[in-house]
Amino acid sequence: MKINPYIAIAAIVILIILFFPYSVLNFIFLSNNGSFFSNTNMNDVKDVDFNLEINKHHFLGNHTFVSDKNKFDEIVNKLKFLDIFSYERDNKVLKTVIHRKNSDKPVNVDDVVSVTTRFMSDNLFTTSYEKVAILEETSNSFIMCMTSCSENIINGYYRIKIYFDENTKSITINYAKVQTIEPIILRTLIDNKITGNKKYTDANINSVKNTINFLSGKDDFKIENVIYEYK
Repeated sequence: MKINPYIAIAAIVILIILFFPYSVLNFIFLSNNGSFFSNTNMNDVKDVDFNLEINKHHFLGNHTFVSDKNKFDEIVNKLKFLDIFSYERDNKVLKTVIHRKNSDKPVNVDDVVSVTTRFMSDNLFTTSYEKVAILEETSNSFIMCMTSCSENIINGYYRIKIYFDENTKSITINYAKVQTIEPIILRTLIDNKITGNKKYTDANINSVKNTINFLSGKDDFKIENVIYEYK
């Protein structure tokens, strides 16, 4: 029996989509950041176009307030258990949830965590897989960074630094939330420069504000103090 070549090709394509759906989506939607599409070799690394330097949303918050060492230790303990995302002040709905193994114990370097958050609407969720890349502690400081470790719709990192100043009896929280929307179509839909849609940006600015207020136990860190950069 003679097989129609077009039907054979279509069947192969369907099988690939069925068995490797995420790889197909990457091929179609993801930006040209990897070497798959490049003509470079190991001797031409210097000529690689570092596309990861663009399409990043940087949300930065820095807050200093008067407090004591006990409060500093309390915040550090929250961070060790990744209790960093607050409830919304008005409707008490938790926007972001972190899951990890051994959640009853402090987090360790190289632990993998999942971060599930509402994305652009209350009915749409996205989950990113992160790894604790940095975890450093002294008597008066604590630094933690969680960074993407898998193929996510949203890649990037969360970096939190907290310091206690013995002289001024004050605590400083420095929080950076840096994100890259990977699918080109999705990125285009929410790109401020193209659509003028600020919903995604405003949601992240609010997120930075809420996290800092949640950690500090105060409500005095305002949205206007969040630095937003788009590259």
